[in-house]
Amino acid sequence: MSKTLINRTLASSFSDVFSILPIITLTGPRQSGKTTLCREQFPELPYVSFEHAATLADVQADPVAFLNGHGR
Repeated sequence: MSKTLINRTLASSFSDVFSILPIITLTGPRQSGKTTLCREQFPELPYVSFEHAATLADVQADPVAFLNGHGR
């Protein structure tokens, strides 16, 4: 299967907005390309999934320490 990315209209303004705002929330239906878009647009930023039980437990135990460990 080929991994051809769909060019998203949002992608061009995504980086512009991120240069002004430190946090962006991207929502949408499952399997619609949200993670792919973010990882393609910002490959230098860390990726964290809260679907992993251990990661979620770390966030819940000490959110400030978790965020400090993933700062820019």
